Amino acid sequence: MARFVVSEKSKISPERESLNMNNIQKVKLYSKGKNMGNFNLSNVFYRKIGMISNNEHNKIKDTTIAKADLGKINIADGGIFEKCNSHRQVGCRQLTCGRSKSAVMKTKTLVHMLVVALMVIGGCCCTISAQENKSKANEIIKASGIKAGLCVNLGVTDGKLTAELSQKGKFVVQGLTSDAKKVEKARKYIETKGLYGRVSVERCDFKRMPYAKNFVNIVAAEALPEIIEKGLSLSEVYRIIAPYGALCFTGKVDAAKLKAVGFGTVKTSGDWTVATKAWPKEMDGWPTWHHGADRNPVSQDTMIGPATDLRWRATSTWDSKGWYSAYGMVWVSAGGRNFQITPKLIVARDSFNGIILWTRPITSIFKSTEHHVVATINRLFITLKYRGPLVALDAATGDVLKTYKKAGAPERGQKLVLDKGRLYLNGGAYDVKTGEQLWKVGKGNFMLSDGMLFTTAVKGKFNRIDPADGKIIWSTMFTGHTTHGYTTLFLYRGMLVRIKQKTRDRRSAKCIEVRTTETGKVVWTTPFERILDGRVYGAQSLIWAHVVVKPNPIAKNTGEMPSAWIARDPATGKIVRRFDDATSDPEIVKLLASGTHRCGPERPTEKYGLFGTYEFFDWKTGKYHVLDATRTACKIGLYPANSLVYTPMSACSCRSNMQRGSSAMAHRPERIKADEGSRLEKGPAYSQISNFKPEVSNTTGWPIYRHDVGRTGASEVEVPTDLKQLWEVNAASGLSAPTVSGGTVYVASLDERKIIAFVAKTGKVRWSYVTSGSVDTPPTINGGLVVFGTRDGRVTCLRATDGQLAWRFRAAPIEQRIMVDGRLESAWPVYGSVLVQKGVVSFSAGWHTGLDGGVTSYELELLTGKVLKKKHVEKLPFGPLRSDKNQVVKLPVALYQGRGMYLGRFGFRDSNWRIDKKPSKWKWSYKMAQFSVSAHYLVSGKDITVDMGWPNNYRGVKVGHEDFQIKGSVPDPTNRGRAKTIWGPLPVPVQLRAMILAGSSVIVAGRRDPAYPEKIRKSRGSRSKTMLIAQLPEELKNPKGALLLTYSAVNGKKTSEVKLGSPPVFDGLAASGGRVFVSCQDGKLRCFGKE
Repeated sequence: MARFVVSEKSKISPERESLNMNNIQKVKLYSKGKNMGNFNLSNVFYRKIGMISNNEHNKIKDTTIAKADLGKINIADGGIFEKCNSHRQVGCRQLTCGRSKSAVMKTKTLVHMLVVALMVIGGCCCTISAQENKSKANEIIKASGIKAGLCVNLGVTDGKLTAELSQKGKFVVQGLTSDAKKVEKARKYIETKGLYGRVSVERCDFKRMPYAKNFVNIVAAEALPEIIEKGLSLSEVYRIIAPYGALCFTGKVDAAKLKAVGFGTVKTSGDWTVATKAWPKEMDGWPTWHHGADRNPVSQDTMIGPATDLRWRATSTWDSKGWYSAYGMVWVSAGGRNFQITPKLIVARDSFNGIILWTRPITSIFKSTEHHVVATINRLFITLKYRGPLVALDAATGDVLKTYKKAGAPERGQKLVLDKGRLYLNGGAYDVKTGEQLWKVGKGNFMLSDGMLFTTAVKGKFNRIDPADGKIIWSTMFTGHTTHGYTTLFLYRGMLVRIKQKTRDRRSAKCIEVRTTETGKVVWTTPFERILDGRVYGAQSLIWAHVVVKPNPIAKNTGEMPSAWIARDPATGKIVRRFDDATSDPEIVKLLASGTHRCGPERPTEKYGLFGTYEFFDWKTGKYHVLDATRTACKIGLYPANSLVYTPMSACSCRSNMQRGSSAMAHRPERIKADEGSRLEKGPAYSQISNFKPEVSNTTGWPIYRHDVGRTGASEVEVPTDLKQLWEVNAASGLSAPTVSGGTVYVASLDERKIIAFVAKTGKVRWSYVTSGSVDTPPTINGGLVVFGTRDGRVTCLRATDGQLAWRFRAAPIEQRIMVDGRLESAWPVYGSVLVQKGVVSFSAGWHTGLDGGVTSYELELLTGKVLKKKHVEKLPFGPLRSDKNQVVKLPVALYQGRGMYLGRFGFRDSNWRIDKKPSKWKWSYKMAQFSVSAHYLVSGKDITVDMGWPNNYRGVKVGHEDFQIKGSVPDPTNRGRAKTIWGPLPVPVQLRAMILAGSSVIVAGRRDPAYPEKIRKSRGSRSKTMLIAQLPEELKNPKGALLLTYSAVNGKKTSEVKLGSPPVFDGLAASGGRVFVSCQDGKLRCFGKE
């Protein structure tokens, strides 16, 4: 194998896609980093089989190569190449240098001998330029300089460029075309490449693009003028492109028109024209823990407003330690990238769509990490291990670019300040490029504002120093007790603002002390009073404090804890504005008493105060705006940046209707105007299903998720007690639970966007259907029809015999895509398992009543897709404590005896939900005619309910660790019909992920239970137990293998145990016709029964 890299420094050119081979006369040959000498090269056939990593670049010792120059080479310009015997081999090309035939023959012979010899001893590296086959995707990536994010391909014809963009870069790609036939053609091509899901194609009329503002990283369009003729406007393209994003196109478009709509630079690269969107002046990032070196935690982003819309959402990226909260997490943002740092992992996401750009494992960096993490447009400064040196990472890739050994390990609590090519850390100044120390003044923390540098020394000493040489300009001593908290000391408008407390007790009264930065002398102070959580900020050219005030009957500011926002002039301390909270909102006093200032830092903006439960306080009007859909993560707080408000990692157990995970919320100033046209699309099978008869019930199959419309998870059909595996098939990745009807097993693929039907007896594929959006739960089968919801806001009906489309209904008010876990979805998704009863399809579209204009519930006629009933619910009235019934209309995901039953506020509970210290907040509740049972997970038959739990001393840790138990219950006639345990709780040897009731058998499945040491089992406290588990070897934490077990529903006795090749997906069991079907995490569907 021959490895080729450009070796001549003068030939490296970042502007060109590939280098000119004709000008290279001499190259050097390397074997394992050792120079083998110079030789000439010509007419060598090769093909590319891989890439050369940065580590391999570093091993090549060549004085003619600069490391920085190597870093500029595009992926198309180098790589690992295999020598070919001739050009007839697939993928092979010829290198020519344009020399005489005799020189060519000599060189060819020499190279052949050297390559063959070095392949025998272990491979070789020879340094030449690699001319790759021209690729449109490579040209786009090279021209734009963007290698990851969201790419939209306009004017799709066959899907080839759409697929290639995903292969060449780390993109989620969506193609758009106005031609329905081209949509189907492109989808089929992408599916053959195994890319459909991350790559998708949709139909679009181009008049309005189906994306939010500032959402897309690259828009690629061949023949852009033709698409403009079809209705596309340049202003619409500019609207959806994120800052630093690009429009890449072919065809002639006047540059003046591009700049007129807002584009910044317009340049030509090869066949492509690139128009780049500049960073808006009104938009701000959040580069450090306190936002800036002045430590005033206020964003200057004036594009942020009260949150109304969900822009993107991601399942929490829990690190390998299994942390169940956001403790120890750091979050910063700059240049359109968010960096989320846990004690074990760095996750870099695109700020505007949440796509993961890269991740990097790190060694534990527990205490005070937040103070020395700083992000810039192209760098992330951080320590990668506890007490390790500061390093600079490439913000685009996560690679280490520089290690600052001379600065030493950041001391605990040390705050890193970065300004004008200098790093200030550990009491010293260092050059960013070289890492050399410029001066040192001893211990102290730095602050900087308006070019003035300050340092806090020990024992209350505070100095202003000269940034040039570190000499002290003036010095002063702080008296009294500086408060503890997020905002204790900050610089604002030429003033040093300090929050003092009366005693050492952090709950004692506080005051504001203000000094001038010119001399350090005290200018004014406030009386000691109760400042709520010590919250003081500089915004609107004023210094704001939220304080408890005396009752004011005139302002109706009375109650348990009357409070007001008071704003003072920074220079004089004179009160300029005052807003009594009771005047702003009659219920706000009770809300504040319940704790508006939550247990995390608060980060206002220049226009709004912003609190942990998404309360926006308008600095100018004194009015509150509240979002009930989510809240901050404990100890972390919300982050306003990039025109959005971020929740880095929420695992809230206090409010059971909240969204969890990481999310970004946006402000929509206008109401959504629904597009009522063309909601129903009729397919080829539409006219052929009019004589179908909807089923009243299906007792022998498993026609819907969890068997029936009551979601009981129980069937009356018996299964053998001695189960054996009958067949298994490779289905798809991201598999859903199965449904079974009429001898056919149906599954959905969340990742690959398809429904697949298998023959129940053999596992043979009957048909598959590529869906318009992701499907998260299995389809519902009724009356020979297959009905399911998709995450693009639609409900689809297929003919069960062949998978032909009958009809498709758009429930979303408009076409608008958001990003969820790296997948494009509608802002109003429909969950896959819709309800079908008495010929009526029931479902809801939307995330939450408080988001994106609310939730709409529909009832459609099964055979025609006609709307029978529609109900729209928006944000409910704001209540003092905002209990569940005040916050959200629960979505009907199940029916029981004509009444609604609710398994979860955001659809079906899944494996990402976690049990917290208050398990009652997370339990399912199921009410039968005779009695009710509440449990972590349950199935409920006609006469018995079986539920799952674990010992009370093991709470607060991720679902799936140990000691799962099951028990059976029946109604107790002597105790008002409440539940009476007849057997159990019995331990099961698996981390239970799926359970059903089939006749008289209870069937459970899951990964093998880890055999934890006794020390861990007896450990008290979820946090300490989690930390002990993290230290165990991986084979103990997550043992290989899974089990399928059956128990008697009568007495709980185990009747069989069968090995599973992979753990099941959550709720991934179904029973029908004496067989058990299991959807597994490895993408396989398995069938068990009697041989």
